[in-house]
Amino acid sequence: DEQQTTLQDVPAAARAAIEKAATGGKLTLVEKVIEGSSLFYERHITKGGKELEIKVDANGKPVE
Repeated sequence: DEQQTTLQDVPAAARAAIEKAATGGKLTLVEKVIEGSSLFYERHITKGGKELEIKVDANGKPVE
């Protein structure tokens, strides 16, 4: 289940990890994603002409 959200609604640790990874990119979308019992946040950015996805859990740890 994916739900569009704002960066302000993402937990602080996850938001900090997303912002660090996205330095120099343009935010296009932030989603709260629930897969089974897992919850993570996905940020879509445009960086260097490419669209990238950054996925982290609520503690800011990368999600594969």
